[in-house]
Amino acid sequence: MTTTTDNLKRLSRQYMNGLKDEWRNINFSDAGAMRLAHIAGFITALDAAGKHDLAEKMAHDICYSLDYLSEYGGLDTQPMGKGAGAIMIEAPRYRVQLHDDGTFGGFSIGWYCRLPFDYEGNKDVKSLELWRYGRPADVKDGQVAGRAVKYAYSFNGGLLYHGPGGDETFAVDLNSSRLWSIHT
Repeated sequence: MTTTTDNLKRLSRQYMNGLKDEWRNINFSDAGAMRLAHIAGFITALDAAGKHDLAEKMAHDICYSLDYLSEYGGLDTQPMGKGAGAIMIEAPRYRVQLHDDGTFGGFSIGWYCRLPFDYEGNKDVKSLELWRYGRPADVKDGQVAGRAVKYAYSFNGGLLYHGPGGDETFAVDLNSSRLWSIHT
C-alpha cells in the first residue's frame, strides 16, 4: 500500500470549486479555476490508475509552482493616512491572476503590483480584492477604512506544462526536470 503525499491530498481532498482557495494570493479567472480542476482531476486519476509515483511528482510540482506564485514578492506594509493617525496595513506586494491559456495543463499569468494608498494616477488601475487573505481586523472584504488596496498591472507570463500528455511548448526551459515552469 502506498502513502499519499500532502500535495496529492491538497489536490484531491476537496470539492473542485474550493480548490482555488488553497492559494490565497492567486486570483483565478473562471477558466483558470476550471484549468486547475482539470489538472487536479488528471493527477488524481493517475494515482487511482496505479501511476502513484508520476501522480506524486506532478502534484508536488504544480503545488510548488502555485505556492511560489501565491507568495511572490512577499508582504508589503504601507501607511494609510498621514501623521500620528496613520494605520500600517500589511498586504501582498504582488497579486497574481491565472487564466487558462488553452494549452494542456498551462496557465497565462498576470502580475499586479501594489500601489500606495495615496496613489491618484491612472483611473484605469484595477482594484483586486484581498479575499481569504489573513489580514488585520480593520481590513474587511478588501477595503481598508473605505478604500480598496489597489494593484496595477505589472507584467505577464505563463505557467507552462512540459510533462507527459502535453504538446510541444515553445519556450526556453533551462531546467528540464520540472513538469511546470514559470516564464515571463
